[in-house]
Amino acid sequence: MPHLSVTFLLHLPLPLENYSFFDIGRHKAYFRSPDKAGLQLIQQSIIALKHICAALKKGSVGLYCSGVVLETMQQYSAESLADLKKLVKEKKVVLLGGTFSHSPASLYDIDIFTTQVYEHAMHMKTIFGKTAKTFANTSLLWKDALIGALSTRAFQGVLTEGLRWHLNGRSPNYIYLSNHSGMDIKMLMNNAEWSAIFTQAKETGDTTFEQLIKSTAGQLINVVLNMEQLNTGFAGFWQKAMNAIALSKIELIDVTSALDKFEAVGRINVMEPVMQNLERRKMWLIQPNALQQEALRILLTLKPLAAACPTSLQKTYALLQQAEYFENMYTGPEIGKQQENEAYQAYIHYLNILADFELSLARHKEQATQKT
Repeated sequence: MPHLSVTFLLHLPLPLENYSFFDIGRHKAYFRSPDKAGLQLIQQSIIALKHICAALKKGSVGLYCSGVVLETMQQYSAESLADLKKLVKEKKVVLLGGTFSHSPASLYDIDIFTTQVYEHAMHMKTIFGKTAKTFANTSLLWKDALIGALSTRAFQGVLTEGLRWHLNGRSPNYIYLSNHSGMDIKMLMNNAEWSAIFTQAKETGDTTFEQLIKSTAGQLINVVLNMEQLNTGFAGFWQKAMNAIALSKIELIDVTSALDKFEAVGRINVMEPVMQNLERRKMWLIQPNALQQEALRILLTLKPLAAACPTSLQKTYALLQQAEYFENMYTGPEIGKQQENEAYQAYIHYLNILADFELSLARHKEQATQKT
């Protein structure tokens, strides 16, 4: 019978201000403080984790928590951060590495991506005293070309999506090795079918997983769930599910422990990007529309200026890379006229922010030149 691995992904973007053309150059802030609903979502997520871990008799769960959320907890919810630290110290929660601002940088700039991974690792070390061994990119994005960027951080494994086409029909319930440039990094695959089973089970309250898992072949079943599913309503189900798992013969293991326990059964090639099996609007990561492409293009033109600026401006540049800002510009065929207008407004506000940010970067460059 395969082991069961459960990993949660926790990120909440900083809300952007509605930035008009007339705000450019007036030193207006780019980000709003998290609203009450956002803070409650973070707090409820940590409460849910506490309930889940309280039901654990043995084993642990995995968690990717973006640097943005960690800083939000530091500033607005110290109690939630203290609870999370306690769960990590008790080894009930094992932390995964990722990008600091839940950025899609791995698709458009390897240097920015490397910086994002470094900044996230530094936050993890500072806050928890931990160095992650397993990496989970934004929306589980992966392609083999990213391995070089991870090699300096000593990651031993990557958690990504187990799509049949890049597995050549093989099961996602096994660990594989990447087949890129001879670098042996283990690949763990989210099983989208099982993630859906757990989501549906929450609606029915059915926690009798033992027979279904027992009849499944493989080393381990990876279930990856996003923060939206990690709330107090879902926590009650998970506490019940963990109790059922504890009374069964199911072995619960986090993805990092699985790297040590299991050997890879073969190699895989991921030449083109794969990502978590999400709703259509998140597919912009692979197929951006004209608005998203232009926003990304302008953002990238600011990279050289930002790199030469103080840490505070580099931090702002990193925060402006949050994936949700581009997702809000989605204009798919299934959305209505109002949503299309909202996407265009999100695009305009974002470009106005970039225009103001470029002025700030240029102003710093001019001041630095005058000093020399």
